[in-house]
Amino acid sequence: MRRRRFMLRILISAAVCLISVSCSLPKTYEISPELVAGKYQRVGILVMRMGNYYPETPAPVTIQTDYAVRTPKAQSTMGLSVDKVDVCIEDESRIPEVFPDYPLFKSRMAPTVQAKFFGNISSQIYAGASNVLLKKGYQVVDVKELSQAWTRPIMKMTIADILAALSQDADALLVVHYTDIADYYYNAVNVVLDSKGFSYLDYTVSMFDTAAKKRVLYYDPMGSVLITKAMINDPDIAPDSGVLQKIIINENSIPLGFFNRYDRSKMVSIDKFSVRYELEDAQVIGYALKYFAKGISYETPSGYKINWKGLDQMVP
Repeated sequence: MRRRRFMLRILISAAVCLISVSCSLPKTYEISPELVAGKYQRVGILVMRMGNYYPETPAPVTIQTDYAVRTPKAQSTMGLSVDKVDVCIEDESRIPEVFPDYPLFKSRMAPTVQAKFFGNISSQIYAGASNVLLKKGYQVVDVKELSQAWTRPIMKMTIADILAALSQDADALLVVHYTDIADYYYNAVNVVLDSKGFSYLDYTVSMFDTAAKKRVLYYDPMGSVLITKAMINDPDIAPDSGVLQKIIINENSIPLGFFNRYDRSKMVSIDKFSVRYELEDAQVIGYALKYFAKGISYETPSGYKINWKGLDQMVP
């Protein structure tokens, strides 16, 4: 009963937020009409690993985003607000101070949600983003490498500071914030999801004009996709390739013995989905990076449409 009341309070809060004029809903895809082919030649790329108490998509990147922040603030109102503050853990010396339970997420919803950080994959994401831009004819600038000559370390700068420092070396700045999630376990009222190994690549992509100091692109793949589920629906993976055979899925529905109050012809059940893989982690990460770069679209058996946009689809 206490759990039902708690969930009811959450749903009511979300409903109030949706109808309130003071509630700021985050946008998932925003592109400026100024972002056209040929406008920028030199693009700086900055990939930063971000962390928070809860395994979810990083907060939107703005001019005010500050990499010196060492105190995370968890998302409130079921992700319907933009008050979340992440901590940059690209410098791993920060981790013991900010997340003493690392690699475990200290979820405020435990044991409903449990997960682990997987590990730093910034270099792989950088390579993926760089390949996309190079194929489109852009000159790529490695912001971290360039920052070695700056008077302040990048971990003590804001996006505004970085744009100012880049003004002579790049026309635009592409920022990727990501959170790596492994061994994800979710146990809701009637759904149980258990994913072993690398599970989610939660990220946002932003692009800023270094001269105008404003954001011209933002993308958040809202409602992140389980990587192994995307692989199962990837038309490029041949059924006889041996890859799909190494993704082991156990899916079942357990009736609870009473009828659905809204449809008396159906029994209430718990849907359980567990997945693990016998592939190398690097191989699964490789597919995640493929979808990051090229995207993937498919429809689930229940009719839900997945449209994960790739970087290649967003940058002209």
